[in-house]
Amino acid sequence: MGREGAANVMSIIYGYDVSAHDDTFVELAKKAMRSVSDATFYPMSDVLNEFKILTWLPSYKKAMQTAKTNGDAMGDVPFNWVKRAMVSDYTGLAPCD
Repeated sequence: MGREGAANVMSIIYGYDVSAHDDTFVELAKKAMRSVSDATFYPMSDVLNEFKILTWLPSYKKAMQTAKTNGDAMGDVPFNWVKRAMVSDYTGLAPCD
């Protein structure tokens, strides 16, 4: 995902304007997408899917945990920012009437 695409998504969904080149939310999304990709295309993923017992390998479990942590943060961090912004009316966001 490029910076412009991420900026559009953040603006439309969360009302957040991406201003800096190394924006925290954009970097968070990139990190999450990279870790999900790494876990999805893990070496021997076909064998792991066939023999589920092998998913207990420590390196695979670590890749999956990293992907889950980063994926959760990708959704939770911007959402929590919006909740705080609505309470403080920082961005002018307000619930729909």
